[in-house]
Amino acid sequence: MAFAATFSHLVFIGVVALGVENQASQVQAIDFVPPPNTKKLSAIDIDLAKTDSRKISVGKVEESKLAVFALPIKNASDQEIVIDGIETSCGCLSPVITDLKIPSAESATLYLRFVPDDDGKFVKTVTLRLQSSKRLVLRVVGSVNPRFSLEPNGSIAILPKKGMPISVTANFGSKLFTANFAHPSLSLTRVNDSKVPNTFLVEFSKDAKAPIPFEISATLEVTADGKTFSYPYKVYNLEGIRIRPERLVPNVRGDSLQGTVIITSIQQKDGLFTCDTIDKGVDVELVRRMDMSDLICAYTYKITGDLKNRDKVLIRWKNAKGKQMAISTVYVDPYARSNVLTK
Repeated sequence: MAFAATFSHLVFIGVVALGVENQASQVQAIDFVPPPNTKKLSAIDIDLAKTDSRKISVGKVEESKLAVFALPIKNASDQEIVIDGIETSCGCLSPVITDLKIPSAESATLYLRFVPDDDGKFVKTVTLRLQSSKRLVLRVVGSVNPRFSLEPNGSIAILPKKGMPISVTANFGSKLFTANFAHPSLSLTRVNDSKVPNTFLVEFSKDAKAPIPFEISATLEVTADGKTFSYPYKVYNLEGIRIRPERLVPNVRGDSLQGTVIITSIQQKDGLFTCDTIDKGVDVELVRRMDMSDLICAYTYKITGDLKNRDKVLIRWKNAKGKQMAISTVYVDPYARSNVLTK
């Protein structure tokens, strides 16, 4: 099978990926000129008698940047191979093939155009539909290096008055970029530090409404070369805790009221909490503490004492240093109060 010497005058037979997993692509003729940085992959043989799954390793690619791979396909059968169509597992991978008919012992080139939309390892599939209902599945594997690396990445705990630095490094392309948090309670300012370039200080905005939320879900947006890259963050306030629920009706347990309160907290060295009550004649005993995650604890407490004429009990929470962190309200409903044998 003969081909022209230059790509610029070729009309390639291509497919348009529909972006739906295992969805057959429509086959049509399109103009395609492989870019100079096209990476050539190791050739594979196709035998109609032994169609199976093949692993195609493309190595490392750059996030949000077009990568093109050339995969030579040789017909190892004794008859012509006809490609009836091509299926892709996602819209980020678009194949183009030089010919849909490959004579015996001849070759065609399958070009894979890939624009990764996320970093990390990936596995994509390209399925060639051949005659006689045969299929050849190509498992395209590799990894995507992020365009920007962030430190820390994913979550950050800050003090309201001191802030916390984030270092953003451009791994590819332009070194000129901007960064900001898409959240009204957070501000991001660039720090002029020659030792750690591209450092930004994360702070709670001066006009943020009090009380400052203990936990904020925010998106860090980095813009470069006219494109914006988004990175999800969790921002925590180290000077507070959150109690969920804030109002709790406990269950009757013998001669006491017992219930569980969920406390969200940063696990610091002084992350253990104790509780007592500011109401006279009522005692609060912490029965159990269970770590549900790195940031969430469940505290089971027991309330005893004079509860006949009370509709609520105030529980005071302190950290290991004795500093009051929060006060929660436990409401005692009439049914619970009438069934408690007070001491």
